[in-house]
Amino acid sequence: MLGKQPPGPPGPSIRNISGLVLVGVGSAVLILYAGLLVWRLAGTLLLSTSVDAGLAMASLRVLQALAFDQGLFFAIALRMLVLFSALAMTLIGIALLYKRTTGLTTPGIPSLSALPKGDQ
Repeated sequence: MLGKQPPGPPGPSIRNISGLVLVGVGSAVLILYAGLLVWRLAGTLLLSTSVDAGLAMASLRVLQALAFDQGLFFAIALRMLVLFSALAMTLIGIALLYKRTTGLTTPGIPSLSALPKGDQ
């Protein structure tokens, strides 16, 4: 009796911890890449006289670089792979945090699997 302790509240499960880590890391990578994109776009737009001209010149530069430099394509493909991985990590983390409930979820509202009283 002396060695036993009363059961306390259960600690966080490994599923919840891994879900939180995946959501945190995936979200951080997505936000970091979005910030870098906005920073580069702002720098491009500040170099030109107007916003329309800046967007047009940036688009032409990107198209020209993609058409004549194949190394740039692989750099863009690598960034797309990193962004896809971050999105997948975030979605998997959300799925790990999601807790499935069965049966009656709220008092007074039957679950979807229950038959109406007249059909039993």
